[in-house]
Amino acid sequence: MSGSIWTNNRFSAFNFLLIALLLFGCLCENASASPLYSRQYHVSCTACHNSPPQLNVYGWRFRQTNSLPSWESNTSIDTGDENTAVPKIFPFSVHGQMLSRLRRANHISDQNTGDVSHDSGLDNQTPYFIKLISSAPLTENIGFYFDAALRPGVDDGSIKLNEAWARYRFEYRIIASLTLGQFPNSDVIVDQDTRLSVKEYLIYKQSHLGLDRGARFDIDVLNFGFSLGLSNGTDAGSAVIANGPGIGRTDSLFDNNSRKTIYGYLSRRFKNFKIGFFSQINQQFGAAGTIADSVSTRTTFQYSAGLDVQAYPNNKVSWIMQLMLNRWPEFLSKGKNIQWYGGYFGIDYRATDYISYSLLYNYTHPGSFANTGTIYEGLKANVVTTTISYYFRSNVRGILEISMDFLPADNDEDFVGHETKEDALVLGIDISY
Repeated sequence: MSGSIWTNNRFSAFNFLLIALLLFGCLCENASASPLYSRQYHVSCTACHNSPPQLNVYGWRFRQTNSLPSWESNTSIDTGDENTAVPKIFPFSVHGQMLSRLRRANHISDQNTGDVSHDSGLDNQTPYFIKLISSAPLTENIGFYFDAALRPGVDDGSIKLNEAWARYRFEYRIIASLTLGQFPNSDVIVDQDTRLSVKEYLIYKQSHLGLDRGARFDIDVLNFGFSLGLSNGTDAGSAVIANGPGIGRTDSLFDNNSRKTIYGYLSRRFKNFKIGFFSQINQQFGAAGTIADSVSTRTTFQYSAGLDVQAYPNNKVSWIMQLMLNRWPEFLSKGKNIQWYGGYFGIDYRATDYISYSLLYNYTHPGSFANTGTIYEGLKANVVTTTISYYFRSNVRGILEISMDFLPADNDEDFVGHETKEDALVLGIDISY
């Protein structure tokens, strides 16, 4: 870690923590704003959130219906046409995070020699992202949602579309819905945007449960839920020009292959408890290169299966656990089957109306990737994250987060595994307006 801010210039993580605590205590309580649904329905953020963005039971139901029973009379203008519903206020809001992160995970520029081109140290990620959100009911049964994010440090200032979908919902003795558009496949289990920690649920990203374009059918009856999805399987990849006749057309193909992802989720709800089973099958390109850092033209199947448990004992405590097994046959080479696994456990405690505490444990194991000399040895993770959220307002949250990496750094001759520790300290503000 030569040259790291953690070891040089007489600057330690402990000193930074003291500074962070002082700054955290001095943040000004001068912001007051009304997010999208509060603006539309004139209700507090706490109507749907215990500790925003974490949803309560009412919030989860609102997430599914996308409206309140009185939405048309209370939120629409009188157009003189009873068959037209136009919102009085344009349904638009902003969500942003401003972070400073102190961490030890460096960027290894050459996996063969271990050369480190960038020390991480202190990274001011301000803004970390600014997300533009719009959502509204269109009819009694149809609603839409979209959000686009500006991530200056990642996308060079460009705005990229995240989710964009429309949903038809039918409710009569059973609840059924059809969602069309772009959204994460992992949404069928849990919406990552509702977690309190900045740290992600690693298993979803590593298992390729990212943004995808497709359709999902959901049905809910007698406390049983079932979802079936079909998507492109390209993780929302770039479109290509349609040129079948030999010359480019104005139309584009959303993906230039026939690979599709099929996934399903079966769950059973109890009073304050839910258990579910997730399964996904899709095709992916195999790996190529000495350390598997390239993509081959060989297509292989990917199988994922997971157990999901969620509990909400009361309005102060909630916890969630996810375990997932992945099987990637012939991913590295023909005749070699790969299995690896992982999961996470998270618990949130709402101490007061102003303070919430969160604990998140991420664990992944490379399984058959171990000792392969490939970059996939780096799938291993054993990280505990603690987060303190302080609410200056219901829609203005201060964040102090510490992640501790319990895996030792690799001391072997290759540079493809857990080469550096991934401890991190995050101080930031999360706002919705």
